[in-house]
Amino acid sequence: MVSVILPVYNRYDLLGQTLDTVLEQTYSDWECIVVDDRSDDYICELMEFYCERDPRIRFFKRPEDIPKGVSSCRNYGFKNSTGKFINWFDSDDLMHKELLEKKVNLLAQSSAADYCLSSMAAFRIIEGKIDVLRTTNVDFSSLWKDFVLRRFAAGTPSVLWKREILIKQNKLFDESLSHSEDLELYSRIFFSNDRVKVIHEPLILFRDHEESLSGGFLKGKHLDSFLEVRKRIIDLANGDKQIGRHTLISVLDTFRTHLSHKNYKGCEECLSFIDANNKNQSLFFRLSLMRVRLFYQVFKRAGRGETRFRRLLKIK
Repeated sequence: MVSVILPVYNRYDLLGQTLDTVLEQTYSDWECIVVDDRSDDYICELMEFYCERDPRIRFFKRPEDIPKGVSSCRNYGFKNSTGKFINWFDSDDLMHKELLEKKVNLLAQSSAADYCLSSMAAFRIIEGKIDVLRTTNVDFSSLWKDFVLRRFAAGTPSVLWKREILIKQNKLFDESLSHSEDLELYSRIFFSNDRVKVIHEPLILFRDHEESLSGGFLKGKHLDSFLEVRKRIIDLANGDKQIGRHTLISVLDTFRTHLSHKNYKGCEECLSFIDANNKNQSLFFRLSLMRVRLFYQVFKRAGRGETRFRRLLKIK
């Protein structure tokens, strides 16, 4: 009934904890498809152990003829899945033991919903025990708009999908993107389909740690993808000033982050994006953007990555 699709890359030390929570599910009619993005640690040895332990766990290596990356692995896992329901998961997150049971039962009882969203909880391991830091909000009045305005959270693992709604998409995860690929897919589906059931209980624990894309992002590695996804959201919004403004300010946040690291090329890409997409914004917004550009040029010529005067680089 359920396919849990789990991409992994060099997470030998954490993957076992994740798989243990899959094995502990009170709902038993599942398969877990692990797709390795050609790791160079001990993933293969670990997966040999888990596949022997339970035949419901299936292991694949990403074929060499498809692009490297989490999106390719998620899509490849979907192609090899058989479940009526799909739950993409991450290799360092943990499942509440009743996650699948509660979501499957809710969707099975309702023909008016195509997917089920639940809250998540951030955690850290402190002295061998799970310490929950915060839980995500899943309240909304307008699904797509509130999602892109970040008024509620829908992380990649937090949605259980009916297979047929995914099959209807022209494509799933965009393999050309190296950043925000989950935001792009979920915003695209939410825009055209709001048939959702919500569980407010945090059924997923996501790990709060320092490992992230931030290093490569600040070097400009993922900026093109970040901006491309924001452009697609603005296009979907079709002139909605609130969404346009929120999106441009998120790009401005990224601009300030790049400036603090003296990545002036990244700064200019962000400013060019804002210039090209601020046509529906107010005169105040445009004047404020002129101020931001003025002080940016001052800081750039001085060779500074300004942090003390960040207020001069903000638009309220």
